[in-house]
Amino acid sequence: MSVVSGKQAHDDDVDEEEMRRRRYCLLERFMASFGPEGRGVYEGRKVRYHPCVVYTMKVSVKKAQVRWSHRNSRRFLPHRRGTIYPIILCRAVEGDQVEQLVHRSGGPGEPDRPGVLSGFYQTDYYIHEPCRERGMIQKEGSAAPWTEVAVIQGMPGGRGITVTSHVEHLVLRLHDLLFRLGAPAATVEIHFSEQWFSLPTGWTEGGLFAEDGLHFVDIATPVENLVRKLYDMRKQEDQEMQRRQSETEEETERRLQEEVTRKQEEEDRRRICQRKKEERRREEEAAPKSPVYSREWVAVLGKISGAQPAVVSTV
Repeated sequence: MSVVSGKQAHDDDVDEEEMRRRRYCLLERFMASFGPEGRGVYEGRKVRYHPCVVYTMKVSVKKAQVRWSHRNSRRFLPHRRGTIYPIILCRAVEGDQVEQLVHRSGGPGEPDRPGVLSGFYQTDYYIHEPCRERGMIQKEGSAAPWTEVAVIQGMPGGRGITVTSHVEHLVLRLHDLLFRLGAPAATVEIHFSEQWFSLPTGWTEGGLFAEDGLHFVDIATPVENLVRKLYDMRKQEDQEMQRRQSETEEETERRLQEEVTRKQEEEDRRRICQRKKEERRREEEAAPKSPVYSREWVAVLGKISGAQPAVVSTV
């Protein structure tokens, strides 16, 4: 049994070592594709005024799947306010080779259209970043620790999430496409496919981790795991909200019923009191009345009977 466990551990170490080697190789070839003079930055600036294919990252929270979508554009048009810049996309091909992503225009004499992604810089990054404590994890099968190289946060309005780099030249991979966030505060967006979904109030942010010294992250699995968690959190919050709403409605109904009962009891007491007053009035009207005499007759009757004077009416 111990022999099998040792062999399994050895195979895991070999697999992890092979994956680490491929990550290093892919990162080196990606960086080499930009050239020593930073050709990718130059291409990104040039594409602002030329036809291109604008890519967008989208994720379905219900299916927990992240994907690319794209559209042709006469030039790079920012989809939001602020300082937006194009990020050149590259494609990983067989043999861990890297090439720039281009679309054949098909028109005679027309140049190929490069694939680009919109990026921007978080304006308040350096205001909040000194207060944050970056995470660090130890992954199974990896000797080196994994440090937080980027933070995932919610977009304004809850329409999606953002990925903001903490380091210089962070390379991110989604499926077969790669791109680079050149400096801290550089940010890209991942939009939710479901417009009805909103971020749970109990979530603030999450981290992206990379092997120490290797600024390369395949974001597909971390993002899909995150949105699966967000979907469950949102579902639990909605259920809790429905439970509280149901309790509130029941409490409101109970108070309304108590108020109706109280008013009914007051009305019953008022009717009883009114009925008693009416009965006393009728009894007084039905009772025989004593004769009423004038002052002269009272004096005469008093002399005759020698009795005390009767009640004198003032009529």
